[in-house]
Amino acid sequence: MKTNNRGFTLIEMMVTIVIAGILMAIAIPNFRVAQRNNCMTTSANLLVASLQYARSEAIKRRQDVMVTAGAELGVPPADSDNEWGGGWYVWTEARQADNTLASDGYTAGDELRITTPNCAPQMDHPSGGNEFTYKPNGFVGDGADDDIEVCMDKTGERGRVLTVSRTGRPKVESDNDICDPSP
Repeated sequence: MKTNNRGFTLIEMMVTIVIAGILMAIAIPNFRVAQRNNCMTTSANLLVASLQYARSEAIKRRQDVMVTAGAELGVPPADSDNEWGGGWYVWTEARQADNTLASDGYTAGDELRITTPNCAPQMDHPSGGNEFTYKPNGFVGDGADDDIEVCMDKTGERGRVLTVSRTGRPKVESDNDICDPSP
């Protein structure tokens, strides 16, 4: 009489589990690195999009448009806050009834766009700035190139540098040295 066995033997099951474990040990660290790189790239690209939007709005409205670091809606950041990782505002002065600008600084409701990255990277302005001001000609107000460094943390991984030129054009480049934990 012939018996028809179906299923796996214990040995076959154990070999499969060992192979799956080895593959997971290789894949999980690589996935974590890819996830961190994706976060840095996405956050830098969100800021580039906001800067381009502010530039186009300044030209279109013929007035200053600011991009300011700040994560809490309606609360302007402290002057010393150079951390952009929590989010930023694109805003402009409101126009009054006589079509003049209010010139009262930032107030709640002046926002054109509010952006908060989902993964909260470290986005530092090395010279301590917390605002870019686009003039009606599309240039950045202070007339100097500025950088924002994007890292997940200062553990030596490859980071991103977002540079805003004098003409107001932002660009992103990879950099091996900006996420170095040593000052």
